[in-house]
Amino acid sequence: MRPRLLLLIVAAAVVALLSGTSRAGAGTAACTATATGKHVRTQLLKVHLTGTCPVSGVAHGTLTFSQWPRIHADGVFALDYAAGTLWLHVPRKLSMKPAWTARAVTTALHVSVQASPRRRLSGRGRYSIHGSTNLNYRSLEKDKDFELVICVDDEGLAQEVLREVRDVDIPRSVRFTRRHLRGLRGRFRVRTRDPRTLLLLSRRVL
Repeated sequence: MRPRLLLLIVAAAVVALLSGTSRAGAGTAACTATATGKHVRTQLLKVHLTGTCPVSGVAHGTLTFSQWPRIHADGVFALDYAAGTLWLHVPRKLSMKPAWTARAVTTALHVSVQASPRRRLSGRGRYSIHGSTNLNYRSLEKDKDFELVICVDDEGLAQEVLREVRDVDIPRSVRFTRRHLRGLRGRFRVRTRDPRTLLLLSRRVL
């Protein structure tokens, strides 16, 4: 009876030791490298390193690039720990102007790169566009609402639009992200037309 009890005690101690080792290993943070991407194919980026990162050496791997809508591609990277730089090449499958992200995750290293959309806000110009171009059912279905868009070649008017419209609207705007698109698939063609328009269509007036 005593040898069996001793064996159980030893087994319980071994299990407890292994469990403690496992928890300690799980609590150890891997090296994390984050960077802000640019809008060129080949990039050398300054990275921010956190966690248990080596002080020297170069890590090589593959980044998974993502871009809306559902564009994915792989590309190689090289992380120089001593210099704190990340070399990468953006695959041709991705466009350069829209936003994109890239990730590589292993047990020892987590690399994350995020690039915001490329925007150019010009303070000068001679052309201005005026009119309604809505992405809704009325605008998309055979142009039955007779919406008009015109382009005006007048530098004075263009500057006025920049001052009184663009410069006023941008501070009040919210950046449109993929989160805002959730649940909107197919919603652009929902039939929410004015009852008077539907009546005219039924009478073949439009």
